[in-house]
Amino acid sequence: MDIEQALGASYPLGKMQVLINIAAGLAYMQLDFIVLSSVFIAEIPPHHCAIAPGYTANDTIPVDEDGDYVRCEEYVNLSVSKEKQPCSEGWDYDTKLYGASITSEWDLVCNKDYLSDLSQILPESVRWLISQNKIEKAEETMQYIAKFNRTKDFPSPFFTVKEEIASTKGVKTNVVQEADKKKKAGRLTLLFKPPTLIVTVILGWFMFTHTTVYFGFALTTGCLAGDLYLNFFLSSVVELPSRTIPLFILRRTGNLRPLLACFFASGIIMVGIIVIESNNGEPKWLLTTLSLLGKLLVTFTFPSVSLLITELFPTTMRNSGTGNVRLFGSIGSLSSPLLLYMVR
Repeated sequence: MDIEQALGASYPLGKMQVLINIAAGLAYMQLDFIVLSSVFIAEIPPHHCAIAPGYTANDTIPVDEDGDYVRCEEYVNLSVSKEKQPCSEGWDYDTKLYGASITSEWDLVCNKDYLSDLSQILPESVRWLISQNKIEKAEETMQYIAKFNRTKDFPSPFFTVKEEIASTKGVKTNVVQEADKKKKAGRLTLLFKPPTLIVTVILGWFMFTHTTVYFGFALTTGCLAGDLYLNFFLSSVVELPSRTIPLFILRRTGNLRPLLACFFASGIIMVGIIVIESNNGEPKWLLTTLSLLGKLLVTFTFPSVSLLITELFPTTMRNSGTGNVRLFGSIGSLSSPLLLYMVR
């Protein structure tokens, strides 16, 4: 009995598989809470420069064409001239809708507003870097953390002793490590040689496109018209059909046709969103509808990409191939906040 027969005989969707799916789902739920919480905790609330004691907002804060207070400037001395300057005493925030957030607590507005979009980007684990003998990168990371925390008298370099220890490892250990590295590198290089190269590039591009567009729709929920919490609820609800319907459709149609159709349709929707945005975001109900429909379609592509990964990569390279494709996806998810900041 080969492996396929053994898996079939043990019930392809038995209690064990269901239990594994539930456990994996619970793990992913925690990850989703962390990632998508930025829609709320990194939202930029209405704000303006802090008002000096004895003055009112009309005395110190300029207004824009719509009659709203300017967010990042104040008058130097309105009684003398209308000269403006950046906020000098901090900001006042309207926290009635969102409550306190990392934006209001850390003043991530105006010249620091890009930091709220980068709140998901964290430094690599220093312990992991040391375990991989990446001493220079570990040193760089520690220095960055110390500078960010404004640590006084932090030694530079910090890992001098560890460097000396790393350089005195036994010859036998080095030989074994070098052999392991060459063995692993040999497997990885096969992913970037014909004919597997074409599979790696195409699937990597599919995953990059999926994550970039998906997180683009997910992280802009707070920019839609109407109630933020209702929009977030609807944005979550549309994922239910887009994650369950493929279970029944892909068996009949295959993976590639639904994948390309959904990418094409979501692309058209994004063009429509750009057209509406050029018209001052009107009508707002149509903008919200297109955003939800676009997220539904791009979420539909994930099962297709996942199945193509398992089908197209050879068995001996499936794990490394999956890891490389996921890497492209991670680059896409990290790119989304940067692209959103550029648009802003």
